[in-house]
Amino acid sequence: MITHIIFDNNGVLTTNDDEGTYKAVANYLGTSIKEVISLFDLYVLDLDAGKISQEEFYSLILKAGHFKRPIKEFKQIHLDAYKPKPDVQEFVKKLVKKYDTYLLTNFGDAFWDLFEKWNLDKIFDRSRVFVSSDLKMAKPDSNIYLFVLDNLKAKPHETIFIDDNSENVVSAENLGIHGILYKNLSSLISSLERLGVRI
Repeated sequence: MITHIIFDNNGVLTTNDDEGTYKAVANYLGTSIKEVISLFDLYVLDLDAGKISQEEFYSLILKAGHFKRPIKEFKQIHLDAYKPKPDVQEFVKKLVKKYDTYLLTNFGDAFWDLFEKWNLDKIFDRSRVFVSSDLKMAKPDSNIYLFVLDNLKAKPHETIFIDDNSENVVSAENLGIHGILYKNLSSLISSLERLGVRI
């Protein structure tokens, strides 16, 4: 029986980098999306794991790409590009009434500044949100899933994890957690129903 459902944020409840963020940053910096992805890839793991701050992340990218832009402005352009997904969020609000539902996200220390802007406060109490930079570890590291399971006193086979990143889903599945690769809301609902979730 399923008792706990854990959602990823970007790409599920809000848009991810491929859904407009890379494009917004590329336009702002006057470069290609391909270069933006390459630059982000250099530092995003350290950002997500809390090894560098959000401001350090932007500073490193600007320096590596030889861009002359103010960090504060860059930060705003980047973070403003993420948008809530109202249809998914409304669906999750219904699940919250029936299941212990949580959020596990890879994000830097700016996450809590965006929590209400993304309407996540309408879904989750802050105690039900796990942010990688706070925990100093990030998906797909198995330790982050083990930490969350232990914190929730949840059993892997009674837990579902939903993410738009296949590597993160596989890592959860390797621990015995039911994984769902998010593609769209209709396929998510079908996958949940197959696992016996009451919709």
